[in-house]
Amino acid sequence: MNQQDDNNISRRKFIARAAKAGVSIAAAGAAAYLVYDKKGPGPRPEDHKLVKLADFSVAPRFGQTISIVKGFDRAKSLRKAIELLGGIERFVKQGETVAIKPNVAFALPAILGATARPRLITETVRLCYKAGAKRVYVTDNPINDPASCFALSGIAKAAEEAGAKIILPRKHMFKPTTLTGGKLIRDFPIFYEPLAKVDKLIGITPVKDHQRAAASMTMKNWYGLLGEGRNVFHQD
Repeated sequence: MNQQDDNNISRRKFIARAAKAGVSIAAAGAAAYLVYDKKGPGPRPEDHKLVKLADFSVAPRFGQTISIVKGFDRAKSLRKAIELLGGIERFVKQGETVAIKPNVAFALPAILGATARPRLITETVRLCYKAGAKRVYVTDNPINDPASCFALSGIAKAAEEAGAKIILPRKHMFKPTTLTGGKLIRDFPIFYEPLAKVDKLIGITPVKDHQRAAASMTMKNWYGLLGEGRNVFHQD
């Protein structure tokens, strides 16, 4: 077999492989089109009864509503930031039950910056109990496997060592809701059960940006309270 034959065989193999790759890409594109959810989730008959979220806001007061503290000690910086806002007692009262909603979206170590820092979870739980909280829960509905996310991020260990209880998402914990005045998005499932049992809700997350927004800041942390079909918010 001469060099020309080797070249011809190589060309034939290349064309065959390219054709297979083209079929694979087309199949992937077709699959993506099939799962593309243009309208988002519709009403689910089995969950016909809508639920309403409680108002977890704290009454406004004269003075600062935002505090910024810089430092290398995260726990110390957190304490100072809360002190500037009036102290933890302004937000958590004696005998209240608190849910802490950290960003635990991915099964990654906290050093990568995709999830909340465990040290902040520990200190927040400690401060809540110091203010007289009866019970503190730590919960999220991660993108990846929940148990893996809580373990690899270090948040499960941090929360439990501080005396908080971890709530991992289960299907029965989601209920549909419609925001007052909502028209485009209705009967959307939310991670309701953990919120139904608490008096206060605290979010803890890294400040982030996103390809669909110049800066999502801390808002996208609440994406973790959305249930099945939330991918619609990542579509045009």
